[in-house]
Amino acid sequence: MLKRIWLILCKLYLKIITPKISRDYYMKVFCRIYKDTLSIDPEGLPRFISLDVKLDNSARIHVGKGTTIASMTAILTHDFSIDYGLIALGRDTRTHEYQYRREVIIGENTFIGQRCTILPGVTIGNNCIIGACSLVNKDIPDNSVAAGIPAKVLASTDHWIHRRLERDKDFIV
Repeated sequence: MLKRIWLILCKLYLKIITPKISRDYYMKVFCRIYKDTLSIDPEGLPRFISLDVKLDNSARIHVGKGTTIASMTAILTHDFSIDYGLIALGRDTRTHEYQYRREVIIGENTFIGQRCTILPGVTIGNNCIIGACSLVNKDIPDNSVAAGIPAKVLASTDHWIHRRLERDKDFIV
C-alpha cells in the first residue's frame, strides 16, 4: 500500500516538473522511481516512457536502452484467468490462488505505439516497431514491424522504413 502511495506521489511530481526539464532527466527520474517501486529493469536509459503507461509489478519488466513506449500502453506480467477457469470447472480456489506470472522483455531501440497491450511472457526483440493499439501475445523477433490484434509481423524494419521513405517524401527533419 505504501509503495502505491509513493508511486502516485512520484507520478504527480513528474507531471509537475516534466514541462520544465529535459527528456533525459525525466527518464533518469522515471527509471529511478520505477526501479525502486516496481520491478522494471531498464538497461541503460530508455529513450522515452510515457507517464501514463501501465506497468504491472507481478514479475520483472526489462526495457532496453533507447526504447520508446507511447502513452496508454499496458504491460502485463500476470494472468489470474486460470483461477476463474478452475472455478468454472467446480474446483475450490479459496485456499490457493492460481496465477500465471512471466517477465516481459523489450529489446533495445524498440518503439511501442500508443495503446498497445503486451501480455505476460512476451519478448520483443531489438529494433522493432509495434503499431498502435496492437495486442502482443507472442514473441516478436529482432528487426520486425508488427501490428494488429493479435500482433503479426508485417515486415522487416529495413523493408518497412524504405517503403515509408519512398511513399512519404515530406518527412519533417
